[in-house]
Amino acid sequence: MSLERAVKHALKNPIEAKGRSSISRFGAILTDGFSTYYGWNTYRTHPLQARFAAQTGTPEKIHIHAELSVCIQAAKASLKYGKKSDLSGFKLYVARVLANGKPAMAKPCESCMAALLEFGVSSVEYTE
Repeated sequence: MSLERAVKHALKNPIEAKGRSSISRFGAILTDGFSTYYGWNTYRTHPLQARFAAQTGTPEKIHIHAELSVCIQAAKASLKYGKKSDLSGFKLYVARVLANGKPAMAKPCESCMAALLEFGVSSVEYTE
């Protein structure tokens, strides 16, 4: 798994196809070497995104971010198998792609960092 794969995933983000090309496309991959989850930023909202945004003083950022999208998927999967939603063994790769197709800074925002800490994800790599 690598940032290159995360960039390729971000390029597939359908957000641009929906006529919203003014924002960057983000893609995130969360893996522990056994299970892998993929996520994108979307215009949908989620209560967890709003909660972490409010905690960090950025309540205007309620659209779901790629980082939280993959954490939610992984947590749901672990709960399905009766496990605690601890993602401490996982590594997160985050990529941002500009309209011209070039990678750009994808450092997780404060609300996503708060979510990652709560889920137990401590290893994060992102495009710069």
